[in-house]
Amino acid sequence: MIVKEQLGDILKPKSQDEIEDAIKNMSDKELVNLGIENKSSDILTFALDRDMTPKMNGEVLKWAAEAGDINLVKRTLREDIHPGKILAALVKIKDIRAQVFELIVADDRFDPSYLNDRLIRWSASNGHSELVNMLMQDNRVDPSAINNAALEGAIVYEHNDIVRMLLRDSRVREKLDDRMKSFEVVQKYINENQMGGLGNILKPKSQDEVKQAALEIKDPDELLRIAVTKIGDESIVEEAIKRGADPNKISSDVQKVKNPKIIEILLTNPQTKISANSLVYKAAKLGLEDQLINLVKKDKLNPGQKNSILLVWAVGFGREKLVEHLLKDKRVDPGTEKESIAEALSIAIARGNNNLVDILLKDDRIDPSADYNRPIKVAAQFGNLNAVKSLLADKRVDPSAADQSAEQENFAINTAAENDHLEVVEVLLKDDRVKKKLSLPEIKKFEDMVKKIVRESLIDEEVAMAEPRTKPTTKPDVKPGTKPGRPSPIRRDRPSVTPRPKATAEDVAKKFLKLIEK
Repeated sequence: MIVKEQLGDILKPKSQDEIEDAIKNMSDKELVNLGIENKSSDILTFALDRDMTPKMNGEVLKWAAEAGDINLVKRTLREDIHPGKILAALVKIKDIRAQVFELIVADDRFDPSYLNDRLIRWSASNGHSELVNMLMQDNRVDPSAINNAALEGAIVYEHNDIVRMLLRDSRVREKLDDRMKSFEVVQKYINENQMGGLGNILKPKSQDEVKQAALEIKDPDELLRIAVTKIGDESIVEEAIKRGADPNKISSDVQKVKNPKIIEILLTNPQTKISANSLVYKAAKLGLEDQLINLVKKDKLNPGQKNSILLVWAVGFGREKLVEHLLKDKRVDPGTEKESIAEALSIAIARGNNNLVDILLKDDRIDPSADYNRPIKVAAQFGNLNAVKSLLADKRVDPSAADQSAEQENFAINTAAENDHLEVVEVLLKDDRVKKKLSLPEIKKFEDMVKKIVRESLIDEEVAMAEPRTKPTTKPDVKPGTKPGRPSPIRRDRPSVTPRPKATAEDVAKKFLKLIEK
């Protein structure tokens, strides 16, 4: 029996009786998993003969569909199959023109609307545009099911072709809410197709016409929303506020605003209730340091809110002036957000902003060893030698800390070596804590790397010495205050030297390589 022979190969060394007993003692799930792991249609067909549950039969169908095994699909479809597994099998097939796809769709048990149109939701999220297109032509399918879940999945996973496909359906458009309309791909479709009043405002007109059309909106809050989220014009923002718009209603919708003047208008408006929200975050991101500092000074913004999150934002965006001011404020406690501060410090290190790194490390409340010594690991990974030295000066930092994901000791020196940051390797190798956790072969490996620095510097030096030194063909510039005709005092101290017969760079390199190898 073929199945016995295959199982014998998998389970050996065992006798035939032992193999038969092993087969009998296997559960349906174990047997199916064994067949899938070994890509064996024979074992899976054998499993189907056992009269398994609909769900286990469905697992076989999923594998057969993905493998494109037509015979196994046909065999499986003779069994009772869980409807959810039928849908899952379809998602596994990449080409809807494949015969296995046609076989499953033709089955009377196939219901594309099963479980609130789960298939179109899955397909949209996974980018199966052909399957989405096919399903939208089926009257049983509602592409707007569960609050436009298919559309949201396509937006989140950036399947823009599917987004546009779904938006052609009136049921989907009717359920669009303001949040979904704020996505760029949806906005673009709206603008191109004049869908609703906003499309009429924005397509396609000159900037003056757009402003004029917007100013005809009677509701000041709606005018402010469109000015901030759609048009991006500060003059319309000011006009909306002048008409009585409440800036607090828009403060959470500023994520995509790129115009710092709009943020400044909203931030400094007397009506705006300032807190550590999206508006303040955006202000820090766009560099409105002076405005934020002014709000803190006037007690309109409490920098200690939400565990001093404003300090985290300021560090993350590299706002040195704001960071310095916040660290002097008694309401700010960097110790309450150790891991977040460590993450922000790591960002500054990765960007090479060592001024900001030094500012932070001077404050004893900031723990540079937080988040499993993340800052020194990042400094080593990005080759920020100054940051490595500054961090090592703090006794709380452990340069030999392990990588939490791989449980690898001495992550810093290993990642520095992997990224060819040899000067960082040299500094870390001098630290006793690092050496204690290194084996002798590892120490030798890193020492050889450090020798490479010396080798390269010696070669560069000798090559420089081998370069020809000829007298200038033109007169040097006369130093101010020196009379013409007199030799330059600089030249008097540096007489020209007639060069010896020079070696080539290659000769010099070979010479030093031999010396070092000895």
